[in-house]
Amino acid sequence: MGSENDPVISIVNDVDLDLALIELNDRVDTQDNNSVLTWPSITLNGDIANRSGKLELKSLSGEGSSTLGKGDINIYGDIDVKDQVVMTGGSTVISLPPGSTYSVDGSEYAKWNAAIGNNGLEKADPLEILSLVNRPITGPSIYADNISITAEYININGKIQSGKESFTLNITQDMEDTIDELRADGATGLVRLDVGSEDFSVFYDATNDQIVVGDMRVSGGYIELEGHILNTNTNSEIELLGGYAEIDVINNTDLDVKIMGLDASQRGKGTLIIRDKAKGTSDSPVETIYTKDASGVTVTTNGVATTGSDDMTYDPREGWRYSWTMGQETFERRYTTEGTSSWLGIDAFAKDPKDVSFDGEQR
Repeated sequence: MGSENDPVISIVNDVDLDLALIELNDRVDTQDNNSVLTWPSITLNGDIANRSGKLELKSLSGEGSSTLGKGDINIYGDIDVKDQVVMTGGSTVISLPPGSTYSVDGSEYAKWNAAIGNNGLEKADPLEILSLVNRPITGPSIYADNISITAEYININGKIQSGKESFTLNITQDMEDTIDELRADGATGLVRLDVGSEDFSVFYDATNDQIVVGDMRVSGGYIELEGHILNTNTNSEIELLGGYAEIDVINNTDLDVKIMGLDASQRGKGTLIIRDKAKGTSDSPVETIYTKDASGVTVTTNGVATTGSDDMTYDPREGWRYSWTMGQETFERRYTTEGTSSWLGIDAFAKDPKDVSFDGEQR
């Protein structure tokens, strides 16, 4: 729903710990090195407002990189924006106070005001209404290893995703052309390469003239939601990893590839917990737990287990009505400018100028 001219609030933590870990391993020079570097987190304690634009919260591995870092993202303040993206390979915790509303893909009224026109004061077109209610999902609004959202009202109007089932790195001829340019420029050490991937950190090792792929481990698959669950987008999704993932690294160059580690040995957690206050009460919400293991999918609602499937639908309580109020004031103001003058400080010797009055309707 956004455009390239919309204002953007972008909060990015892009420390390159993947590069730091490779350099550390090279210095220690042992395969048994288990050094652990802590990714810095992002925490929002205050409110964020950008009703005509977008909010981006991202943990990235390296400046200018699209590869996700593993720093946690914590949100404790109100988010009032038209569109939002929260992306990290770490955990995301959104914890808001009683009475709060959290919309996964940004505030719904902000999208409607933009579509209706005149800041929401025009009449909505029926086709525009259908387009907004059924707008397509182009990617996750929230992506993280583990996700927890607690708010009074949770509007799942976008996609929430934890984990992936497929990871592919294509090392193409274009990358070799980039390396040729780096050689010509006299590059030294490790240089990060842009591979257009959120999942892999890739470097050119100028010292050894080879490509280095950073350590990559499959994880994720845990989402927990608690609040009054509702939905203003018919195409909204919740996706999580519940099985084993597949990793493919394809080298289409003549260069050697050094891989620091690939680990797909662990299943995704495969756990979705929904505590819906709308179907119960604030003190006793209806709890639905979806779990996937080697035996399949199990759905447990308030302690009663049934068999599920990989593709299921959660039906929020019916009867919700989404509304908001826009106000416009029309008034008339009258302004009067009173003038005085004096000569040598004596008012009686100088004629006062005429008073000036003007008025007009304003909105």
